[in-house]
Amino acid sequence: MKKLNILAIVPYPFLPPTCGGDYSSMRLFNSLGKQHRVTLFTCEPFSSVDHLRFDFEMISYVKFKPQRYLNLFLVYDLLRLIKSKKIDAVFMEQPWFWAMAFFLKMLSGKPMVMRSNNIEFLRFKSVNKWWWWFLFVYERWCLRSMDYVFFVTEEDRERAIKYFGIDKHKTLVTPYGVDMQEPPADNGAAEQIRIRYNIKPHQQILLFFGSLDYPPNREALDVMLSNVLPLLNADKYVFIVCGRRAQPDFLAAIAGNNQIIHAGFVENIDDYVLAADVVVNPILNGGGIKTKAVDALALNKIVVSTYTGAEGIDRQICGENLIVVPDFEWQAFANAIKQSEGKKPVIPAAFYARFSWSGIAAQMGEKIDTLIK
Repeated sequence: MKKLNILAIVPYPFLPPTCGGDYSSMRLFNSLGKQHRVTLFTCEPFSSVDHLRFDFEMISYVKFKPQRYLNLFLVYDLLRLIKSKKIDAVFMEQPWFWAMAFFLKMLSGKPMVMRSNNIEFLRFKSVNKWWWWFLFVYERWCLRSMDYVFFVTEEDRERAIKYFGIDKHKTLVTPYGVDMQEPPADNGAAEQIRIRYNIKPHQQILLFFGSLDYPPNREALDVMLSNVLPLLNADKYVFIVCGRRAQPDFLAAIAGNNQIIHAGFVENIDDYVLAADVVVNPILNGGGIKTKAVDALALNKIVVSTYTGAEGIDRQICGENLIVVPDFEWQAFANAIKQSEGKKPVIPAAFYARFSWSGIAAQMGEKIDTLIK
């Protein structure tokens, strides 16, 4: 297969990455850029990206303002970019830019594909946003207009077929990936984290990480505080929470609780994952694959998750590292944490084969190539 010229559109700032979705976009387009020529059009970064290495050409002059979704001048700029870069296909990340991309697709005549990280209208309906029905109409229009759609879970693909009536033959499941090909070597992170927070040798570290203002994550934290931690020996377990934008009421709820450590946003989350005995994922809402679970499994950690939190992850390729408990069964969740003590995690090689970014990018490239006339 020849190298393709691909224009990728990410209509929101995602660099430098600060959450699973940001890392997902950066790693995907880096992997795609190793195999093809990728020009990525996005908003201005959050801050300097000079310390990062990209395998794509980034064009980022658009301000992060709502007007970018209604700026027809951007369509003109992108048409010029398609011509100058001899673009073969357009790759849209998420449906948000579709109101502009509709004109781009119509005027350029280029095939357009999209990666759907969630069924968005269901995600916002699950957190009680009244305007979910408008998003349903918009998302349906977008996905039915695409030449091909990549979904991160089989469950999301089936939902899109059910609710939007899209052709299954124009879809492919390409999960959130990982860069590793094998479990990492011990880097001493566990000892450093224990010293930093004065965690005793007999204490087990439970870890939760993610954007703490995201409603499904906040709900998961409330579950841990109210339903799971009270079922565990307070002297035996320490609960570390990592993530940006913790809400004042959460901080007030954990004030003075020596069992809970709020680490805030950390530069290298991998160190905290490597230090954890168990990564907990008591998610009850929100669509798509839960990137925190995949990242933790890739680092060869034990993950105790609800059914919803494990959606999109094939348990058969996770060995005994992934323990899945029915939603709302908090006694069973606590028991799973207790029973994981002393287990030596061994993530199978099949996990890395399934979630390899290079393999995922190759699959996408092959599908895009079939669309080019």
